[in-house]
Amino acid sequence: MGEAGTTSCLTFPFDEEKPMARYLVRRLGFTLLTMLLVSLAIFAISEIAPGDMARHILGQFATPEQVQLLREQMGLNQPLYIRYLDWLVGNDWRVYTLVGKPLALVQLDPNEDPAWWAQEADGTLKQWRMKPDGLVEIRLTSDGKRQETPFNGWQTDE
Repeated sequence: MGEAGTTSCLTFPFDEEKPMARYLVRRLGFTLLTMLLVSLAIFAISEIAPGDMARHILGQFATPEQVQLLREQMGLNQPLYIRYLDWLVGNDWRVYTLVGKPLALVQLDPNEDPAWWAQEADGTLKQWRMKPDGLVEIRLTSDGKRQETPFNGWQTDE
């Protein structure tokens, strides 16, 4: 503040004539800060929880190579700030690089959540699921029916 009778050249964008606007901007700022701090706290707690998430998912009989592969696929080997951003906004975008095909978020039934499907060049939608007999490929036909076939199209990077 300047001396009595003078005005300061630094002023808040909302002058004293608009106290509600100033209050709302301040509350919005504190709300965003609180949400950021809570999200950081929850992420930190999940990061320091004992055990390896990939090991928990795969079970005790998984090989170290399988655990490492799942860690890479889930992004658990990324730097902490990348894992936080993935956790905050989701990491479905990472799946495209793993699948190598365009992805489509499709809701087949109004009572189910939408699911990601890989899209072939001809527009066919495909998913893969693990069944007791092994991996199956699920194709979505043009009339909306699902066709399941055993998957044998493994590709290697070699």
